[in-house]
Amino acid sequence: MRDVYELSKEKGEAELQTRLMRIRRKLLDALHESLSLYGENAELHQQLGEAQAEIRQLRARGARTALTIEPLPARPSRKLS
Repeated sequence: MRDVYELSKEKGEAELQTRLMRIRRKLLDALHESLSLYGENAELHQQLGEAQAEIRQLRARGARTALTIEPLPARPSRKLS
């Protein structure tokens, strides 16, 4: 693209130069947006990993707690009169 811009500059093609600069700006904007989304995706992936680790810890704690809780004694059944 740079070569085409230089050629258009040498030949005095002002309209072509303007269009090429507009395309360049759009490409840079798209690149910045892509990098921003990539960073956001990485951050969300990290948060997901942390949340999954926390869920595993809570489940493990819950399983240990369930094993240590003694069941309540059964109440004797009463006859209704």
